[in-house]
Amino acid sequence: MTGWFHSTASRWAARSAVLALCAALGACGTENKPLVDPGGGDVCPDPSSCVAWVKVTPATSRLHVGSTIRFTAVGFSTAGDPIPRRPVVWSSHSTAIAIVDEQGTVRGVAPGVSRISATVDGIQGAAMVTVLPTLDVRVEIDGPRTIELVVGQSIQLTARAVYEEGRVLPDATIEWESDLPEAVQVNGNGRIVAMAVGSATVRAVFGEASASVSVRVLPPGFESIRISGAPESLAIGDQVQLQATVKDVQGRTIPDADISWTVTPAERASISNEGVLIGRRSGIVQVRASVGAVNGTVDVAVFGMGVSIAIEPESPIELDLGESIQLLAAVLDENGDEVPGRSFVWESNSKATAEVNADGFVRALGGGKATIIVLSEDRSLRSSVEIRVRVPKFVELSVGNSIACGVASDGRAFCWGSVPGRQGPMAIPMASLPGYSVSGLSVSAIDTVGFMGTICGMSSGSPFCLGGNQYGQAGNGTTTEVREPYRFELELVSFAVGPRHSCGLHVDGRAFCWGENWSGQLGVSGGPEGFPPYSVLDPVEVSGGIRFSQIHASDELGSSVGISVASCGVSISGVGYCWGTGALGNGSTEYSVVPVEVAGGLQFRKIEIAPGEEHPRFPANSLLGHACGLTVDGKVYCWGRNLQGQLGSGSFEQSPVPVPIADDDSFLDVKVSSLESSRVASSCGLRADGVVLCWGDNRYSQLGFPGCTASSNDPECVEYHPTPTPVQTDERFVQIGMGGAYSCGLTAEGVAFCWGALAGGGESWQVPTPILGHERWLER
Repeated sequence: MTGWFHSTASRWAARSAVLALCAALGACGTENKPLVDPGGGDVCPDPSSCVAWVKVTPATSRLHVGSTIRFTAVGFSTAGDPIPRRPVVWSSHSTAIAIVDEQGTVRGVAPGVSRISATVDGIQGAAMVTVLPTLDVRVEIDGPRTIELVVGQSIQLTARAVYEEGRVLPDATIEWESDLPEAVQVNGNGRIVAMAVGSATVRAVFGEASASVSVRVLPPGFESIRISGAPESLAIGDQVQLQATVKDVQGRTIPDADISWTVTPAERASISNEGVLIGRRSGIVQVRASVGAVNGTVDVAVFGMGVSIAIEPESPIELDLGESIQLLAAVLDENGDEVPGRSFVWESNSKATAEVNADGFVRALGGGKATIIVLSEDRSLRSSVEIRVRVPKFVELSVGNSIACGVASDGRAFCWGSVPGRQGPMAIPMASLPGYSVSGLSVSAIDTVGFMGTICGMSSGSPFCLGGNQYGQAGNGTTTEVREPYRFELELVSFAVGPRHSCGLHVDGRAFCWGENWSGQLGVSGGPEGFPPYSVLDPVEVSGGIRFSQIHASDELGSSVGISVASCGVSISGVGYCWGTGALGNGSTEYSVVPVEVAGGLQFRKIEIAPGEEHPRFPANSLLGHACGLTVDGKVYCWGRNLQGQLGSGSFEQSPVPVPIADDDSFLDVKVSSLESSRVASSCGLRADGVVLCWGDNRYSQLGFPGCTASSNDPECVEYHPTPTPVQTDERFVQIGMGGAYSCGLTAEGVAFCWGALAGGGESWQVPTPILGHERWLER
């Protein structure tokens, strides 16, 4: 900076001219300071951007102690042009008289005179301020000085601070107070409320100054409050402005009453001090407007928009077959509260398992699982519950062509397949013979339009038959369907039911048969012109006077033309007998209308026989049908046709006499079956350890393991199994049954498993699988 002071005379001349101008204006600093370069250099390269002098406005000012005034400062160039947006630094020469802030606002502190300086880029300007003594201030309250209110009324007061010359103090903060708040209350804004009878003085205060009004509170004169603007219903989240009209005993409206608003229950809605009601949760709320001891109320229904449906009881629901339950549904809003007044549509995805009516009443009709679906009336909302129908455990199991039945410990029967009274086959067990306690069932089905099954057995010691009777197989002397159990007069104790004929054992061991007799399967000799009758509709005794301990009627579906049908039995001495047409086991292919002894001198416990058929597909010397017997020492022998390995001998060679199966284990039972007139023939045995072994045709997985799914021309496709093979399961069984291409087993725990396929349709299982309704017992 030193070099700058020794600049040329021309620069000093310019500087002197500027200072003279400033002195003339009286607004420039008088200090001997050079032009300042805003860039920080010693010489200002552009005089138009450098501050030469500063103007402060106003140049002089007067204010009272405690008052404020705002000053401004602008820098100017040597050419007299303003230079905007330059920072200003403010200062007061005497802070005891006046102080100034960063924005140039000056406040009077004490009487006197002080210089206020403004510095811009090092150049100073100044102004003078004279601070005068404080003026007297008073408080004014608008309105009358005496006020009368009744209890509950309110009124708004306003007040201001005023100088003695009448000028209002801006931004003056007025404080309010009551000398008797229990009678008159006043808030910080000057609103007074009459609380109780009495008199009070309300003051407005500003510093040392104040003003007051007298308030007299009179007894309440409220008679009623009426709420208006309330809707009957209010959606959650919506709001509505309510109004309350207060009247006195003369019915005159009382204005400005201080209304108190409440709503209950508080969780369902809220209301402001101004009466704005907002819905929160579904339900009825009561809005109350109060003034003094007078109240007015109104009810409003808060409702939500349905977002879901709840069902009671919750899923899953377990029912025993035949049980029923009432389901309840409710539409829920976003808070989980019920939306009232809604209707529903009920549906079941499996009416055979569980049906539901229009009111949500569910009945369990068949074992297994069903989904009960509930829809809102407009079908915009949907929910469901799973019904698990348990079929009771069984103590007995009977399987025939296209039908199977189990008997519970209380004697109730449950059947599936071609069940009497049902159109078509069903895989879901349903209750049969309601109101009857049964045992010793034997079942079969006839391939009619209705797939009507035939069931025979014992009920409370009385023999009966029920169901299909197209060929007289129900034994009631007709060929019409038997809808109610027909009770026999004969003292029959056990049955063997086939699709066209049936047999039963008398209490004294005599055998009786009835139904179709085209193949001599009834064991009746004689008849018109020496031929046996084609059918017998009433039980007829089997010829020969033999006393039997067991009897079996071949079970087959299809046309009777060309089919070999027979019956077999075991005498009380263990001798096996067969009669009719087919695998009679006596070494001959000839039919016999009377029982002939099975060859080999074996002592049997039971014999079962399956029918056969003459067909161009089979060799000319092929035997008809096959049979298997269980000896008293637990060995299994089979005889007859063997094209599918159904004799279990390990080969496909047929035999007209009994041959042992290729398994020397001890067995408890043996079963045979055929489908399509021996074109699909199989056998199974129940070993003493509970393992089931099967042999023969496995195209439908009726042997208990996956059948051949490839083409029958595939050399790796094995459809026939001539050697007994265990079924694919770890379960152990105490009873077994076969019918067509379908097999079942009953465990010691009473759970039924089945495998294969029901003839005519229905479910199919490749390995032993619990029947629908019994799978639940395995989950426990």
